[in-house]
Formats: sequence, structure tokens, C-alpha cells
Amino acid sequence: MVPVEALRGPVWDRTALFDFQSRPYIQHEVYFVARLADAQSTAGIAWTETELDTIDDTVWMTRAEARGCADRGVPRAVA
Repeated sequence: MVPVEALRGPVWDRTALFDFQSRPYIQHEVYFVARLADAQSTAGIAWTETELDTIDDTVWMTRAEARGCADRGVPRAVA
């Protein structure tokens, strides 16, 4: 867990329309950043069966990695 006082932002938000398991959804995302020297990924811990079946990947990135990432899922404002 990241302490609330370590969070900065929101730095970006977006709304996405998509289908998931044959149902339409509207998703609103709000992005915050935290700069931590000792961050550790907790991906997969306490995930539901659906999350385990459908999430392909999660990553922690350094600021330099985020800046150099061409993936449209990484907002420029976060880098």
C-alpha cells in the first residue's frame, strides 16, 4: 500500500467505453503518481478469478521508463 501522503495528483484522467465478457461498460480512470525508492509490485495478490483470467500484464515503471514508453496506456502527464 502506498501512503496517501505519498500520492500526487490527480495528474490525468480518461473515460473508456468497452465491452467485457459480452457486456458494455463505461470506465472512468483517475491517475495519481507516487515516487517511492522502495516500490514493490503486488500484481496478482488478492486478485479475483476474473482478474487472473483477463489481465495480461501489470508493470511498475521508473520515471525514465514511463517517458520512453510508446504504449498509449501510459499517459504523458504521468511521465
